[in-house]
Amino acid sequence: METINNPEAGQLTTIRQLAPTDYDRWRTIAARAWSGIGKEINRSWDFAALTKDSVVSPAAFVDNQLVGASLNIVKYGADGPYLLIHMLGVDPTGQNRGIGTRLMGENLRLVRDDVIAPVTTIRLTSDPLDPRNVRLYLHGARMHSSTYLEDEYTRLSDEGGIQHRGLPADRLYYETKPNSPWSLAGRLPGDAAYQELLTQSAQSLMGCPDELITLVAIPPVLGSHDHESSLRARFAQRRSLQQALALGYTAVDQARVILEGKEQSYLVLMKDFNQENSNCLIKAVQQFRDTHEYR
Repeated sequence: METINNPEAGQLTTIRQLAPTDYDRWRTIAARAWSGIGKEINRSWDFAALTKDSVVSPAAFVDNQLVGASLNIVKYGADGPYLLIHMLGVDPTGQNRGIGTRLMGENLRLVRDDVIAPVTTIRLTSDPLDPRNVRLYLHGARMHSSTYLEDEYTRLSDEGGIQHRGLPADRLYYETKPNSPWSLAGRLPGDAAYQELLTQSAQSLMGCPDELITLVAIPPVLGSHDHESSLRARFAQRRSLQQALALGYTAVDQARVILEGKEQSYLVLMKDFNQENSNCLIKAVQQFRDTHEYR
């Protein structure tokens, strides 16, 4: 168990592994974090089986109360074992305090320190229309995604949280190797650099297949009561992402920029992504800037 000072929260945050006795509090957090998804998001016996003697599912406590956790599973794929982040949730009262980032950092540490050897890869999915989670995984945890899962969770539109009702449950499938140069020291340009590029060359950045980088919008519609607008946004983003990924792009970052007085979010995708090169995105952005500087 580790206790750290969280200046943003103004409290002590303790990190330890989830245990079966955390079930009732986790069920409450899940119902709140996923806006009405239902209290049986994890059945008690499944939760007990996943968390008994666990060394793979970190949980965050503030003043001895569970405020968030990463419920993880070790799975085996064609390339060997990997850590699947099945669900990561933070109670709304603890959000925007860096707790999700701290949990992701603990997941990375578990692999880097060989706590769950021989696992070398972390994978998870999230809704590409949810800018907060996209930023956590791409920008914060240095994950990347080259796979789009169309309507992956088919029953979520009927039984999921309010923000998912009636919408196809599309997902980005992320992964990272925590000991890779990109995960350890990947350099990101920063929002100001993306703002400059958009101001200078918006047309070239938006869906041009010949560019080293491209941007795909994350419309602010998740949870909107305007069903038709939400559907249009889902299908437009799906089309743009599928086209970009088919052309060899990889989602590697999220940009927050101000356009027409409003904050806008974009997925940042690049060609020839290489997780063995911590500078690959910086170089791609610089090359884009040099190519378009005098246009």
